[in-house]
Amino acid sequence: MIAPAAIIYAAKSTVDTRGSIPTQHEDCARLAESDGLRVVAFYFDEASSGYTKSRGDGLIKAKAHAAQLAAEHGTCALIVQHTDRLARGDAIQAAHLIEHYLWALKSNVKLRSVEDDHNLDDMLRAVLIGERDHEDSKRKGQAVKKGMERSARDRGRAMGGPAPYGYKSSGDKNDPGRLILIPEEAAIVRRVFAEYLAGRPQSAIAKGLLDDGAPTKRGGLWAQGMIARILRSPLYIGCVPLAGNTYKGQHEPIIEPEVFEKVQALQRARSTQKQGRTPTGMHLFRKGMLRCGSCGSALSPRNDGRREYYYCVGHRQLGRDYCSFPNVRRELIDVAVYEHFEKAALDVEATRRQLEGTRDQRLTEVHSLTSAATKAEREASEALTRVKRDYTRGAISAEDWSELRGDLIEEHKGAKAQLDRLKAQVSEIEQWSITRDVEHDALHRLAEIRAAIAGEIKDASGVASVRAALQRL
Repeated sequence: MIAPAAIIYAAKSTVDTRGSIPTQHEDCARLAESDGLRVVAFYFDEASSGYTKSRGDGLIKAKAHAAQLAAEHGTCALIVQHTDRLARGDAIQAAHLIEHYLWALKSNVKLRSVEDDHNLDDMLRAVLIGERDHEDSKRKGQAVKKGMERSARDRGRAMGGPAPYGYKSSGDKNDPGRLILIPEEAAIVRRVFAEYLAGRPQSAIAKGLLDDGAPTKRGGLWAQGMIARILRSPLYIGCVPLAGNTYKGQHEPIIEPEVFEKVQALQRARSTQKQGRTPTGMHLFRKGMLRCGSCGSALSPRNDGRREYYYCVGHRQLGRDYCSFPNVRRELIDVAVYEHFEKAALDVEATRRQLEGTRDQRLTEVHSLTSAATKAEREASEALTRVKRDYTRGAISAEDWSELRGDLIEEHKGAKAQLDRLKAQVSEIEQWSITRDVEHDALHRLAEIRAAIAGEIKDASGVASVRAALQRL
């Protein structure tokens, strides 16, 4: 006779760093064994709250499997470590325990719990225990929130969640939440802020990091959202954010407060820009590139079919009493700005110094990455040597050596290729010809702008390329 089937389910509301899910599975398996049940499958949900929302796909699959077995064999057990692993919700925002109880009743599935099995004996008890589980979670959540606030306010520590990019947790149980700076990641953070202030879009920053092989925190791919989180986090100026407040932290900052504030101001300015219809015409300046000298409002481009001009947004929206700046023909503005760049604003020496600073910062960044890659290559080489030595000494079998050898060789090749690529980058950066590049580039961009103003560029794509050159200049 085949023993009755059982499905085992485990859940953890946060990332399971301490192995809670395997422990739950083991506890449930022991209950199944003691009751003569045959475990058919294990399911779990990780970082899936049962309080703020219903559990995840793991529970859905576990219930579906249990219902299928019950339909085929007449019954099936769904075992959890505790009833709160199924649900902690209020039946509005998240599922309540009684909902799972009623489902089990209709599906001929027997709900079982290692720690509070008696609470699943009847419907009334399931309602009461579901209410208790919900209140317990609510109380724990409030206690955790208050503890995090105390830690941030009184100790300058960031409690909860993984360490942000650029830092790692100290791992000190006597001083939880203390962040330790990681130099190679800190160099990437500085690069992100610098490139954003230089006008590079967040998606382009992410692609550049991806192309350069810069590692992410968890080994995944860089994305625009990751760049956005870095740019808005006050952790990088040595502060701890929590619940809309910011507290002085005890960790080493990566970014100067002035740089951080410039980035926030730039993001606020971009978020308030109206995304209206892009005007037609040959205007060089758009999206707030020019400001009114009288009131400080943006000078916006306009084409009314007869002429192209710039108008003051403050004058148009608030009237002549607010600002008397008149509409000005496009070519007058474009020529005046060009002459300003040609005669006053184009400082080749200053631009050369800026590029040299960029080169030095890039060198620092790549040197940090090279140091990390050197360590990874050394560790991969040592691992290969160690396993080979164990094989020659007879500590591992020929089969194990054959299996491990291929993986270790590939790992070492990959680490060495990354190291070689970074060393090549260092050589390329060190050989930049700053003087030649800045003079050639500046003169080339001026020629582009002069051609646009003189009317030699006739299509919108040409003007757009000149506008981009002007922004870079």
